[in-house]
Amino acid sequence: MAQRGSGRGNDHQRQQQALRRAQEQRARQAERERKAAETASKRQERERKAAYQEQQAEQAQVRTIGVEHEVEQLGQLLRNALVGDPPTTFERRRRTHTPRKLDERPWSRPEPSPRWEEFAPPEPGGLAAVLGLGRKRYEAEVAEARVRFGEAQDRHRRAEEKRLATLERKRAEHRQAEAQALDEAAAFNGKLDEKREAYRAGEPAAVEAHLKGVAQGRDPGISLVCVGC
Repeated sequence: MAQRGSGRGNDHQRQQQALRRAQEQRARQAERERKAAETASKRQERERKAAYQEQQAEQAQVRTIGVEHEVEQLGQLLRNALVGDPPTTFERRRRTHTPRKLDERPWSRPEPSPRWEEFAPPEPGGLAAVLGLGRKRYEAEVAEARVRFGEAQDRHRRAEEKRLATLERKRAEHRQAEAQALDEAAAFNGKLDEKREAYRAGEPAAVEAHLKGVAQGRDPGISLVCVGC
């Protein structure tokens, strides 16, 4: 009986040991899996950071190329401005208005007035005049001629009124155009003075406007060498 009980005790002890070994094995496997997952996570984080840094480096390179291109363009603009035609001064850019005289000739000369001689019928002559023949017919012709003469005078009067009205309208339009031209010249010169002051103050936008104007072959109203400004 003692041997049988001792055998059962040994079996139980072996079972306990096997259970502990299995638990330890599972614990070691879980630890290996945790470390593997941590290692993979760190590797992914390193790869993500490396990709981000690479992206930032590419963007920085693109920005650097863009800045270098702008610097090269600015340098070319400066070279063009310095080796091109003599720079235009502000004073040469100023606008002046020379008054123009209105040509009134189309409306200045009135049409000749109607003359009765152009409408009067010829008087009877010779024997008919002595005998008084055809007198009534002549008087009728004179009456008709006076009507036509009166109508011609009315047409002439209306034409004169229209001519004088047109002349006055043309004069008013001419005065308005002259005043507008003076205002436009004054406004342009005012803006030019503002650009000159901005250029003298060294404002970048004013200098850049000139350089771009030189590069595009137009006169921007600002000169690099402001002779006589």
